[in-house]
Amino acid sequence: MEESSEKSNTVSFCFAYLTGNKDYNIEGLKSKKKSGQEVRELYQLLEHLQMWSSASENTLLSRGKREDGFEVMKINEFLHPVFENFPFELDPETNAAVFRFGNYRLAAVFESGLIASQQHGFFENHVFYAAAFDWDFTLYNHGA
Repeated sequence: MEESSEKSNTVSFCFAYLTGNKDYNIEGLKSKKKSGQEVRELYQLLEHLQMWSSASENTLLSRGKREDGFEVMKINEFLHPVFENFPFELDPETNAAVFRFGNYRLAAVFESGLIASQQHGFFENHVFYAAAFDWDFTLYNHGA
């Protein structure tokens, strides 16, 4: 089978650097939900990850935050430090994507908004590096 020389522009998600803060990782969902609701919420996340991963980065960027796309914010806008597991310090002006799934959010750093990427050669191939989940609207200011 011949490999394509053209890179795919579909996105993928990496959870290797997810925060250790239990309020903003998978543990946070387990502590807040009862009666199997957490399983349904995780299933909903997986459905969205599958949908997002089959879309191109441009398609996701063209969708509104309320239309299964995402919004972009600087990591210094987050109210809690959740980027501590990245293998190098991120500039406070680094962009993060915030995806909606149900009543929750997934914050991830992505290559096109990453200032440190050129120095480290680390972020490539349209990967979103998940940093945190927002299970209770406390990770950042959601507005009025």
